[in-house]
Amino acid sequence: MRALRQRWSTPDGRLLQREIQSRLAAGAGLDDLDLAEVDGKRDLRGFPASPPVSQWRGAHLAGIDLSGASLAGVRLFDCTLESVRLDRAVCHDWRLWGSTVADTTFTGAELRGSSLGAWREGRGNRYERVSFVRADLTAVGSSAATYTDCDFSFARLDRVNFWQSSLVRCTFAGPLRDVVFDGRHLGEDKPDTNPMTEVDLSGAEFDGCEFRGTPFTTVRLPADPDLMMVTDVGQVDGALAALSAADGTLPRTILQHARKLLGMGSAALLNARDFPAGAPAVRAALTAAGWRPGGPAVIPAD
Repeated sequence: MRALRQRWSTPDGRLLQREIQSRLAAGAGLDDLDLAEVDGKRDLRGFPASPPVSQWRGAHLAGIDLSGASLAGVRLFDCTLESVRLDRAVCHDWRLWGSTVADTTFTGAELRGSSLGAWREGRGNRYERVSFVRADLTAVGSSAATYTDCDFSFARLDRVNFWQSSLVRCTFAGPLRDVVFDGRHLGEDKPDTNPMTEVDLSGAEFDGCEFRGTPFTTVRLPADPDLMMVTDVGQVDGALAALSAADGTLPRTILQHARKLLGMGSAALLNARDFPAGAPAVRAALTAAGWRPGGPAVIPAD
């Protein structure tokens, strides 16, 4: 990869880099450039975007290999990325508006601090058949994106809020730390709903995660004994009544939060690991109110 990056620092490489950058900024194509191919894609591996910020407007990138490229801070306006390889590319602090990314891989890429879901002029970003496997998505913003058939397996998703994002037939695996899945319709002039449909979470490990406005009717959850799915507000009220003063305030706070989630049209998915001191009392109170593990809203893992 070092050699692939160094080729852009030669006189010819710098001329080609400037030409490509100029075309991307103007939305012009790259088809007539004399570019080598690798695995059937045009070879732009190690490509360095010019600092400090590169803006791509109306660009249509198709069949391109940008593996290992240095693309930090790129701004994409109304762009299309189709069959692009961005494996191990440095893409942190990206900003996308009105763009579509399809059949593209970000395997092992750095997207830390990027904004993938901004809403602009009645459009959100769309990601279709995109691999984010092992990508660093720490603190990524995803306010109104649509993800269809995307793979987030073993991606680092710490502090990501899928706020008003649609997730359809997506896969998550590995640790999920402080991730929020919010399917509520909260504004942004976004007309459609934000479904979480046929999402496979069976290989995920939840740590401080929260689900809002999620009924879980077609979500595959992990076979994790620490997870407590509650769908009946009456059971929550019964559990609150079953608590004694000796149980303390934490179990009551957890159950009140569960009641709030049920009021959002969401099932309440409680993780005992998130509140170990109060978990036994919560479980005992729910059981006394008629709650049982599992339930009709859970699709068990294979």
